Amino acid sequence: MNEHVRELLEQAQGRADSELDGRLADLDEAAEAAPDAPEVYIARGDCYLDAGALALAIDEYSYAVELDGERLEAWRKLAECEMRRGQWEAAAEALTEAAELEPEDASLWQRLGDVWLAAGEHGRAIGAFEAGMEEDDSLPGLYLGRARASLAMDLLEDAAEDVTHLERIDPSGSALLLRAQLQLQEGQPERAVASLGKLLDRQPAHVEAMRLRGDAQWELGDIAAAEADYRRSLTEDAEDVDTRVAIAECRLALGDTLGAVEMAETIAAEVGAEDSGVLELLARALVAAGRNEEALATIARGLASEGDPAPLYLRRGLIHLAAGRKNLAWRDARWAIDADGEYAEAYALRGRLALELEGVEEAVADLDAAVALDPELGAAWAWRGRARELGGDIVEADSNWAEAEALLDDDDPLRAEVTGWRRQAG
Repeated sequence: MNEHVRELLEQAQGRADSELDGRLADLDEAAEAAPDAPEVYIARGDCYLDAGALALAIDEYSYAVELDGERLEAWRKLAECEMRRGQWEAAAEALTEAAELEPEDASLWQRLGDVWLAAGEHGRAIGAFEAGMEEDDSLPGLYLGRARASLAMDLLEDAAEDVTHLERIDPSGSALLLRAQLQLQEGQPERAVASLGKLLDRQPAHVEAMRLRGDAQWELGDIAAAEADYRRSLTEDAEDVDTRVAIAECRLALGDTLGAVEMAETIAAEVGAEDSGVLELLARALVAAGRNEEALATIARGLASEGDPAPLYLRRGLIHLAAGRKNLAWRDARWAIDADGEYAEAYALRGRLALELEGVEEAVADLDAAVALDPELGAAWAWRGRARELGGDIVEADSNWAEAEALLDDDDPLRAEVTGWRRQAG
């Protein structure tokens, strides 16, 4: 690179960020003078990155690595642009190239692991974090990331080991958050609440801890406390849709159907018809308010979109069942299963209906699938017991009903029905 090009680069770098056109003019001249100089295209990419023009920045960084594939800076910046766009696999490809150029840089492996984690590629994330540990086993972020990936894969023992290690080396409180997540997955919500309380004592504005404690309070059945934590988190992040949905769920569980409907309608208006989860929540709130026709219209709106149809089919099936339209309910349960072959509640609904519309054998097959997919689904155990009873196996039926009674809420109407079946079976 000649002296004139070097001067142009220095001149461009010396301009204020607001002087984008001038910076680019200098760099255009530099590119004409030295069309094969990667530094020029990296600098141009920086201009576009500063201006928020990610696609143009990516073009420049990509050209820089075409000219010189060993430009670590270009690979890192290319990955940064792809991360900002949420293009996790493309970001991972760029970071992989960077890590291969500087394999001893553990922070690069950590970054790659974080990207694979964001992409939902948990096994690859663990591989990247472990590659980083081979270079530098003192970085807390490597253990933090591996623990998160292990939790996502239900590798609870592996996660516990990393959390214990983090508690020794990282005073930031991240270990407490992970400890609480682990305790929740292990079915210990009381301990999770205690861990999160300690974290919030240290960091009162820790939004993720507030939300997670809300989840733990929900698991404990303390809906009012859950709502309080969710609302508190909104003071720090007022736009978070998932938390607002959780608050609407709390309103519904506490019997405030009007409040739940209003919140769900507001969220649905903001996110549009693509979020089937929000529309399913709105439909449930409308049913609770006795507005079934509006609920059906809401479901139809969701089914006409590109969102996940399975929860909407299930909700419509339950509305049909409540209205005595059993054939339509069975059809919607089948469509829910077609859309999501691991939807335990849909199998439970179709199995329950199969007792009347098909036969015991078909019902048992669906109800077996339901309890295999979700062993905590009390309704599946209840109807599975009913199917066993009708098939003549009273001992197995009673065992299933015992499971159902242990899982169903005290105020669930099905619980009283199960008690009656057990008494009648004698």
